[in-house]
Amino acid sequence: MLRKYLGNENSHTVFKAEVLGMSLAAKLIRTEWSVQTAMIVVDSQAEIQATRSMHGASGHHLVDRVHEWIWAALCKHRGLKVELRWIPGHMGVQENEWADEEAKKATKGDSSDGMQLPMACSGALPVSRSVE
Repeated sequence: MLRKYLGNENSHTVFKAEVLGMSLAAKLIRTEWSVQTAMIVVDSQAEIQATRSMHGASGHHLVDRVHEWIWAALCKHRGLKVELRWIPGHMGVQENEWADEEAKKATKGDSSDGMQLPMACSGALPVSRSVE
């Protein structure tokens, strides 16, 4: 499990938090010993769309991190199949209850140890222009 406190909603968007979550999920896949298939589930189609093309769009640097970590997982686990899946509100996904609890901890300032987080996430992240 990895958590990253971004700051208040006046500095960061939900989109940014969701994409960062995808990046952290990809990092966790990379750290496993033996993985053949992995699924990253999100409740926003915008984040999945963003992984397909974000040329010049706000938050593209975070989507780049998702791609980098998925690529790192693919390099470590030869033959790995990674699926990004949209589920409306994570309906019927028991693991989402746990993920929601962890997200609530992050919104209250609780982050994973900086050494566990990807380097791009270890410090403060730039403020989103869309909330300025």
